[in-house]
Amino acid sequence: MRHARTPWAARAFAALVTTYAFSPIDLIPDFIPVLGYVDDLLIVPISVWLLL
Repeated sequence: MRHARTPWAARAFAALVTTYAFSPIDLIPDFIPVLGYVDDLLIVPISVWLLL
């Protein structure tokens, strides 16, 4: 992300993924059985994979 030729869209996406990963607010609340953890187990790793 610190490389000078990194596109601004990739930097913004990296910032959003980092914010979402450390945010206490989830896309699907954790109190919903099974579905509450799907975003933590799928969305974050897939987003990191897309960034790489």
